[in-house]
Amino acid sequence: QNRVEPATTFRIGRIVGARVGVRTVGAMASTKIPVIGYTASADDAAEVPASPTHHASAMRNRGPITRKLKQIMAGVQVTSPFAVEVASGTGCHLEAFAKSFPGLVWQPSEYIPEGIVPESAASSKIGAARSFDGDRDRTLSLIDAVGAKANSNVQPAVALDASQPWDSWAKEVRAMEGQAALVFASNVTHISPWETSQGILSAGGKLLGPSGRLIIYGPFKKNGKFTTKSNEQFDTSLKGRDPRWGYRDVESDIMPEAERNGLTLLECHEMPANNFMLTFARAHPPL
Repeated sequence: QNRVEPATTFRIGRIVGARVGVRTVGAMASTKIPVIGYTASADDAAEVPASPTHHASAMRNRGPITRKLKQIMAGVQVTSPFAVEVASGTGCHLEAFAKSFPGLVWQPSEYIPEGIVPESAASSKIGAARSFDGDRDRTLSLIDAVGAKANSNVQPAVALDASQPWDSWAKEVRAMEGQAALVFASNVTHISPWETSQGILSAGGKLLGPSGRLIIYGPFKKNGKFTTKSNEQFDTSLKGRDPRWGYRDVESDIMPEAERNGLTLLECHEMPANNFMLTFARAHPPL
């Protein structure tokens, strides 16, 4: 198996936080993970420009996501610069990440459906629907226009179906096995089959370097409950569109699956618009 070898040692910041130890199956799921509240900044109130390419919601949330991501990664020291974004959509977040993390080498990806998928039934990520016409080159070129063609630290986007087994993932991603400083996915888990969430957590367990982080952003249930009535209503509407979709529960769905893949949940950050940012690290070899 080919591996991508870093040319130099990469340093984001200093190592902070508690030691991640080995747990028995089920132990992490029963551990109460504190929820870290969101502190609004002056930048949150700034007017978000309209984009002819990116979805308005992606434009609104990429600022808070990028700022929180910088806070999290400031306390991480790793030995390679590789970062993978699963489900890059139109590249809205990638466009901000590339400039905010110039020391990281980003590998974007996106699910390419077979045939034409109506915008009302987008299969991967709200915001990328306009590119879901089954045209692989067009979909990836939307990402590359703001990614690889605009930034020297972004690789060309690759097609990736996260619900498939690891051996089916793009070779460009698999080449980073055991070396990634960051694996990031946003707004995927609730608008895709459960197998997609399983695939992301499985890949995180394989991709992360010793001090790397898997970070998943989006809406979740907490302790079996919806955090707002509007979230419950949205979950109902999602299941009406596809019964395989819906909000995943942090404690009963995400955490046990993470542990099976050698990951532990370090932090759960509240984010605007009733979203969360979950931060995982390697805890032990996958079971």
